Amino acid sequence: MPTPFPLLEVAPPADPGGAIGTLLSTFEPQSVTDPHWELGYQFPTWGACLSAFRWAPSCEPLDKDIGSGSTTVEAVPFTVLAPFRCSTTGTGGDLGEYEAAARQALKFMGGQQVEEELWHGTLAVAEGWPNLALIDSPEYVGLAKFSAYPWPVALALLQKDMRACLGDAIGVIHASSALVSLWQMAGAVKEIGGVLRDAFGNFVIAGSGYDGSDPTGTVTSGIEWAYGTGIVDIRIGEVYVLDPKQSVQRSTNTVELVAEATMSATWDGCCHHAVQASIADACTFPVA
Repeated sequence: MPTPFPLLEVAPPADPGGAIGTLLSTFEPQSVTDPHWELGYQFPTWGACLSAFRWAPSCEPLDKDIGSGSTTVEAVPFTVLAPFRCSTTGTGGDLGEYEAAARQALKFMGGQQVEEELWHGTLAVAEGWPNLALIDSPEYVGLAKFSAYPWPVALALLQKDMRACLGDAIGVIHASSALVSLWQMAGAVKEIGGVLRDAFGNFVIAGSGYDGSDPTGTVTSGIEWAYGTGIVDIRIGEVYVLDPKQSVQRSTNTVELVAEATMSATWDGCCHHAVQASIADACTFPVA
């Protein structure tokens, strides 16, 4: 039932910023202005060069497993989109405010799309790109390919393998929000300086695009997968917004905008580990 008097117009809720534990809130995207970057890019990875820097007493390189031995990481960026629709009736907004809102929508929705692609690699597989994906051919921690560990043990084993691979360098742990929440309650993951870290300083990502699925792309009830990698590299091109003047639908008094940007996320290729954790018995473990 409509009110018999005009409603008081007030300001919308203040934007508190994005959630912590996402890719875009943890790693500052590197802006790319070269118009050719959409064709792909590459950079050297220290992970493939570890054996060149580790020397035995006999001055011979130590035999260290460095995966494929590739000295570069290659990636092809892709376009992320954020549609925005708003009524022009009673909003009091101008075209500049609508465009700013579309860019804000891209900030939150774009990160989720990047996380989904980094986890699954769906576009990369379909297009034949060389992009790395978390579920694609990781090294399994212990017997993780065949059985699940209690969630505190899973984190400990993943940390152990990451330290063996990275030495004293810092890596990244990727997991679902459900699993990271348990680690936080147990005190194994903490917010430090606005980002999530574990006891060894590894960054912890619990992005909204991370669904906890295994290398076959499925999700089993009570089982969450986590992955450990080297440092993540995120790159973003210029953000474009459909001309607001062309997006006003006068017949419906709405503004429909689409913000888009070309983005990419990959890691330095050094380490890639996977573990499956059981959260079915989460209540049997005390919290910190």
